[in-house]
Amino acid sequence: MQISVIIPVYNCEKYVEQAVASVLSQPFKNINIVIIDDGSTDLSPKICDEISMKNERVTVIHTENGGVSKARNIGIDYVLSKTDSDYIGFLDSDDLYANEFFNEEISALLEEKHELLCFTNVRCTNDLRFCSAPIKIKEGTFTGGASSVRIHDDAHFAAALFSSDLLRRTGIRFFEDIKYAEDKIFIMQCLYTAETVVQKERVMYLYRSNPFSAMSKAPFGIAFFLPMIKAYIKSDELMLRFKNENRDELFWGRTLGALYTVEMAQFQVGHDLSYKKVEAVLSENRDVAQNLELFSDRISKPAKALLNLYKTQRGVFLFKSAVFCFKAKIRKVLKKFKVVRVLNIKKKYKFDNRYI
Repeated sequence: MQISVIIPVYNCEKYVEQAVASVLSQPFKNINIVIIDDGSTDLSPKICDEISMKNERVTVIHTENGGVSKARNIGIDYVLSKTDSDYIGFLDSDDLYANEFFNEEISALLEEKHELLCFTNVRCTNDLRFCSAPIKIKEGTFTGGASSVRIHDDAHFAAALFSSDLLRRTGIRFFEDIKYAEDKIFIMQCLYTAETVVQKERVMYLYRSNPFSAMSKAPFGIAFFLPMIKAYIKSDELMLRFKNENRDELFWGRTLGALYTVEMAQFQVGHDLSYKKVEAVLSENRDVAQNLELFSDRISKPAKALLNLYKTQRGVFLFKSAVFCFKAKIRKVLKKFKVVRVLNIKKKYKFDNRYI
């Protein structure tokens, strides 16, 4: 059983060696690494080449800068065409795999040849000394389809192993035209199309809270939300070709699109009072609004009420008042659908050194 781990690298000279070492040091040795240098301008290309020269299990591909999604897709296509790997894993260049994760137990699980293996992760501080509690997931064996799309939602998408057969059969790839949520959409599509999904509550992935990461620099507002809303709707449309008697039609993308629309409006009005700008954006993107209306009966009454209010011309004052009144209910709805993560962790946990 062979695994390929794809590591996209862009200007990550400080962390990339540690990321690679966390893979090479695993007890399971049938793991190769494909590093995609995404047009880095620091010392990352040199460091990656030096790593590759010292270890035959590491391949480096240098490309022009095209973003993390394009880099991952280049890695997928390389693995599927140039290797005999049974599974593909993903590791961001500033994150780590947990120490001794790939042991005999995981090796035995790999031999069962499930299409998707999902594990859990833990959020770390930048220096890996403290973290939140490990993310909880539901253990078990599941079939794919709409009912399984959210079972791994709280965990990092890369805390999983994707079978080469699944990606080859479905042609699923990362959306290259969006900067955020592309990883969530990718695993949602894999969960929907996989024949069998196994979830095990074992920490696989150490997510470093890097203040220089793309998410840390996210602009939010319309520029942040609108591309994601369109991408979620597009994802539902792409998955229609896999619908059958065992897979209900996928509505999760449109549901998340509606909730993100509510959040976009709340954020935009709350920060720059540009109600007319938000209204104009929806008017210019009628396909988004029309898709949302198709399934308005599938979201909660508070979310629908705020969404409807958002689409009216009743003014900033009324909208701000509604946001204040609905805020607690809306956040409850968003948490129920696991869209918004609680980032202000009041309790800190000492880091368990067995993970590194």
